Amino acid sequence: PYDAVLIDAFDAAGNTPAPLWTSDGGMCAALAGGLLREEVGVVVVNFLESVDVSTKLAAYRSALAVRQAGISFSVRTSDAEFRQVGDDYEFIKVEGGTGNYIAVQTCGKLSSRLNL
Repeated sequence: PYDAVLIDAFDAAGNTPAPLWTSDGGMCAALAGGLLREEVGVVVVNFLESVDVSTKLAAYRSALAVRQAGISFSVRTSDAEFRQVGDDYEFIKVEGGTGNYIAVQTCGKLSSRLNL
């Protein structure tokens, strides 16, 4: 079993292939079958900005139910620059970027290890 699975795959139309996120697809079957370690694991997927990630995360959560599905969340990407401002540094958002969503589903006891 793996600690983490990272998915960054797109078909010719720019979509993440359905077998990698549908509840009856190969990825969910593999997750349900023990692809991730029982103690702690994470699935991280890059989705286009137009995608509703909630249904994808629900499929992963359902597949991991027997392995104690943990927290799930997504973050949206954007371009940023790391600039020095006086004696400090800060991230400054700049226009552009893909706006993609990075979806994360955990399983096992990760949430207890993070004191969530």
